[in-house]
Amino acid sequence: MRKRTVRSVAAAVALILAVLPGCASNGNEGNTKTNINQAEGQKPSDTPKTFNETGLPIVDQPIKLTMMGAEDMQRNWEDLYFFKGMEKDTNIQFKYTTLPSTSYQERKNLAFASNELPDVFFNGGLSSNDEVNYGSQGMLIPLEQLIADYAPTLTKLFEHNPEIRQSITAPDGHIYALPQIADHPRDRFPRLFVNGEWLNNLNISQLPSTVDELYDMLVKFRDEDPNQNGVADEIPLTGDNKLHYLRPIMLSYFGYVSDFVNVKDDKVNFVPVQSGYKDYLTFMNKLYAEKLLDPEIFSQNKAQMTAKGENELYGVMGNSLPIFGGKDRQVVPNNILDNPQMPPLVSEAGATPIYLERDTIRRGMFAITSANKHPEATIRWFDYLYSEEGYLHAQYGIEGESYRWSDTDPKYVEFMVPEGMLENDFKNMKVSNLGYGFANEELEKKFLNSSWLGFVLNDQVGQYEDYGQKAFPLTYFTEDELQRVNAITVDLQTFIEQMEAKIVVGQDPVSKWEEYVQTMNKMGVEELVAIYQASYDRWKNAK
Repeated sequence: MRKRTVRSVAAAVALILAVLPGCASNGNEGNTKTNINQAEGQKPSDTPKTFNETGLPIVDQPIKLTMMGAEDMQRNWEDLYFFKGMEKDTNIQFKYTTLPSTSYQERKNLAFASNELPDVFFNGGLSSNDEVNYGSQGMLIPLEQLIADYAPTLTKLFEHNPEIRQSITAPDGHIYALPQIADHPRDRFPRLFVNGEWLNNLNISQLPSTVDELYDMLVKFRDEDPNQNGVADEIPLTGDNKLHYLRPIMLSYFGYVSDFVNVKDDKVNFVPVQSGYKDYLTFMNKLYAEKLLDPEIFSQNKAQMTAKGENELYGVMGNSLPIFGGKDRQVVPNNILDNPQMPPLVSEAGATPIYLERDTIRRGMFAITSANKHPEATIRWFDYLYSEEGYLHAQYGIEGESYRWSDTDPKYVEFMVPEGMLENDFKNMKVSNLGYGFANEELEKKFLNSSWLGFVLNDQVGQYEDYGQKAFPLTYFTEDELQRVNAITVDLQTFIEQMEAKIVVGQDPVSKWEEYVQTMNKMGVEELVAIYQASYDRWKNAK
């Protein structure tokens, strides 16, 4: 079922460039269609006569729209080079309403409840339920016909990556919000990293390839003083947030890339009742009993785990960065590979190496509401976000004002940081880094220094990309389905976590497994699987 997003997106970039805004004429020949085929429930637009179907600016005479979005950095969006650059290119201006994420959801819900809507949601945090609910009520307008008529960059992405369209199409067949797509290898995979210094100290030259070899390495970490302090204080394997990060990685060694629902050969399975889940619990209980797994795994937070790293206490960790604390905390990109990534492992239960691959699609980012009188112009503005020029504005701002090209060969972007200001503060407070529609490694390589840390992380994970599998696609539930899923899932997930903790720490024996399975089945597993299957079938058939 897995769809190789990164390769297909990269292949599509060349085709997309041919249709980017700015490549076509912006004269009178580009003026609007006055009788757009409006989707059901969408108001007729007040498209200005100066609207251009292609090219830039999008409108010859400026128009002003209202925008609402979440903002946690206390920035004024009107001061960001991103929005300044977009306004300069498109002639579309915005009045901004931004709120911290802690209060944004309440304000967003109030806007819908009172029908006092902005023209546009940007960084909108729209849930799938928001899209289905407010789309069906006509507060969010359908976008698919607007995309077909006025969004060539998005259209090309959809053609070359059908999963994107499938993942943003609501059960009624409409698209109510657009996603942000961040297709970087470093972000797609949860990972285990191994302490390179410990490997060197114990003369371990080869990483494990099986679960048994992982166990043997952890035993060496426990018994052979790899931190060389003369004290038996080593923690062979650790993680934070209970087992939420480690669990899907460890489960992949036993044949699953999900700790809840998994789809294989178009059939949905509930993972916690599968035999592979029992094998996972048995292995984790063994590690815990033999002091190979952090005894505080169910209680420690990220800060506590980091503190142990500062004291060079652990050998394998679940984390997004291969930084083990101590002298390695201020890591130099060239040395980051000293702490290698654990490869996918196999076992008797999982004979094929697989890796959990996360979705690259962040739904609910951009939407047009029924208050908007210029949907054609707005969809073109959104489409620009998915172009290379839109990405450039979002990440770097305006050439000659916020960035310049280096004098090196090859060239890369250098920020024009005001004197007395740190570059990172300048990027965060003045540029943006929130508005791009699409980004991937190929785009980054056009603008960044080849020694950038992100490239090093991409290289580290790249060797394992072909093993990636997605557990379940981004789908939508109907309102009725969502109510049942929520009702079943809350109690079921609580029970699963309690069962896991009891078995791993030895409070309950693994022999109680069948009893646990029977309990889960009585809690609605069959109904839950049926709902997920219906949702998956709609996703697969979305056009």
